[in-house]
Amino acid sequence: SLWLLAYGVLFAHGIQYFFFPRALRKVGYRHRPFMDPRDPYLRESLAIALPAMISIVVNDISIIVDKAVATTVAAAGGVSALDYAAKLYDLIQGIVIVSIVTAAFPKMTALSREKKIGAVKKISARSITAGLLLIIPAVFGLMAFSVPVVRVFYERGAFTPQSTAMTAGILFYY
Repeated sequence: SLWLLAYGVLFAHGIQYFFFPRALRKVGYRHRPFMDPRDPYLRESLAIALPAMISIVVNDISIIVDKAVATTVAAAGGVSALDYAAKLYDLIQGIVIVSIVTAAFPKMTALSREKKIGAVKKISARSITAGLLLIIPAVFGLMAFSVPVVRVFYERGAFTPQSTAMTAGILFYY
């Protein structure tokens, strides 16, 4: 039942964290419980992370606004339709972007370590170009085939043709 699932997930995460500290000590990591604000690496990390944090906050606020509008415009199923459409959009985006980043990041890291910034920029540019060459057709494909895609993934049980139409409309504009 649901309790078994909840306890299973909790147990699995507990097992992961049981082995984690031992593995860190094995590679020589020692934890210090404080951060020095004068540490140049900490400052550099925060400077790099700040734009990403702002982007995440803006995205989360956008989701909150979308759901607030959905509850007023389409009270019956509006939030669910937004959620289902976002999952399909994120699936396509995640497959392409995560694949490219996973392939490019190790090489970029190695080149950065060797101080070959020109090569890092070249790989970054190629990765962005490859991402755009894959994402743009995928987006137009999702727009053109939003109804069939939603129908294949969701339309069964309580998910009616009206639900499909609402979700496909949202997916089209996502």
